[in-house]
Amino acid sequence: GNGGTRERPNYETSFSSPNTSGRSAETAVGTLSEEEHPGEKKSLTKLGKALMLGVAYSANIGGTGSLIGTGPNIVLSGMVTRLFPQSPGINFGLWLLFGAPVMLLMLLSAWLYLAGVYCDDSFLWCRRKLCFGKREASRLRNLQWTKRAKAVIAVQYKKLGRIQYAEICVLVLLVLLILLWLFREPKFFSGWASVFRTEDNKSYFSDTSTAMLIVFVLFIIPSQPFCNRGCPEVGSAPRLLDWGTVEHKLPWGVVILMGSGFAIADAAETSGLSSWVGEKLSVLGTLSPVVLAFLVTCMVVMATEVLSNVAAATLLLPILAKLAVQLEINPLFLMIPATLSASYAFMLPVATPPNAIAFSFGRIKVYEMVVTGIFLNVIAIGVVTLSLNTIGRAVFGLGSFPHWANSTNFTTTSCVT
Repeated sequence: GNGGTRERPNYETSFSSPNTSGRSAETAVGTLSEEEHPGEKKSLTKLGKALMLGVAYSANIGGTGSLIGTGPNIVLSGMVTRLFPQSPGINFGLWLLFGAPVMLLMLLSAWLYLAGVYCDDSFLWCRRKLCFGKREASRLRNLQWTKRAKAVIAVQYKKLGRIQYAEICVLVLLVLLILLWLFREPKFFSGWASVFRTEDNKSYFSDTSTAMLIVFVLFIIPSQPFCNRGCPEVGSAPRLLDWGTVEHKLPWGVVILMGSGFAIADAAETSGLSSWVGEKLSVLGTLSPVVLAFLVTCMVVMATEVLSNVAAATLLLPILAKLAVQLEINPLFLMIPATLSASYAFMLPVATPPNAIAFSFGRIKVYEMVVTGIFLNVIAIGVVTLSLNTIGRAVFGLGSFPHWANSTNFTTTSCVT
C-alpha cells in the first residue's frame, strides 16, 4: 500500500521543545544543501542562518504558550501550590488564556526581527515590503525556493506512511486530555471537577492527576486492533505504552532536577532563608511594582543565558514570592515574568537545548548567535512587560494583593542569622 511496512512508531516521543527543534532543523537543512544548488552560497548561507535560528527561537517561545510546554511553567505551577496552599493555583486553561497571546506576540516579533536582519532575495515578501529589492528577481527566486521546500516536505511526509491504529488512539487521548484540562475548572462556569469535591470544597482532581489518568489508559489500550482477520490474539499485541519505554525514554534527569528544586525551595522556606532574603530585598519597596517586575525580567533574561531555565526558575521563584509578600504585591506579578523570561534565552548555544541543537548543524557561529540574540532579548523584555501589565492583569487579577498571599501562610521560623 501507500504506507508500506514500517517499524512500530515512537509513540512516546513528546512535544518538548528539544524534540520539536531537532526534527524541524533536520527538515530545514534538507532545503539548504549547497552541493545541490551551486552558485547560491550567499543566499543559502543567509537563509540557513535564519531558518536555524528561527527553529531554535520558536521552540523556546512556543513552549511558554501552555502550562506543560516548558519546565519553568511547571515549576511555577508547583511553587504557587506549595508556597500558597490557599491560592486557587494556576491550571492549564488559565495559563493558556495568558500564555497563548503572549507566545503569538513574541513569535510575531521574532519573525519580523529575523526577516529584517536576514532579509534577502529568498524572503520575497520581506524583500519587497521592507528591503525594496527587485521584485521580479525576488519573485523568481522565491518560486525556486518554494518548489525545493515543497519537494523536501513531500519526501518527509511520504516517509511517514499511512496513519496507524495506534497513532489514532494516541491522538484521541491527547485531544481528550487537553479537553479535560481546559474544562476541569474553567472559572467562567463549574467544570467537571466540581463533581469530585471534598467536604472543604477542594477537588480530588488536579491537572497532574488528570494527566496520570490518561497515562494509565495508555498502559491498557493495545497498539493493534483485534477486529480484523490476521490481527493478533487478545493479549499478544503490545500496549500503547509500556514500562520499558518509560524507563528508557523518560528524561529522569529533568524529573530529578525539578524534584530537587522543590526540595530546595521547601528547605529555604522552612529554614527561613527565603524570608531573610526577602527582607533584605524589601528596600526595593520604594520602586513601583511595574518597575520592579521590569528589573526582575531583565535579571532573569540575562541569568538564564548561563543557567538552566528550570534551575533559574526553581531558585528565584520562592525568593520573589517572599519579596512580593513583604511588599504586599501580588506574588504572581513577580513570579510570572520570571517564569516567562527563563525560557527567553536567545544568545548562547548552552542557554537552552533548542539553541544547542540549532548550533550543532554548523551554520551559525557563536558571535552571530550572540549578536542576533541580544536584540531579541531586548524585544522579549518589552513583550513580557507589556503583556504582564495588560493580559496578565485581566487574567490573574494582578492589580491587587490577594488574601491567599497573606504572610501568615509562610513559615516564620527562621534559622538564618
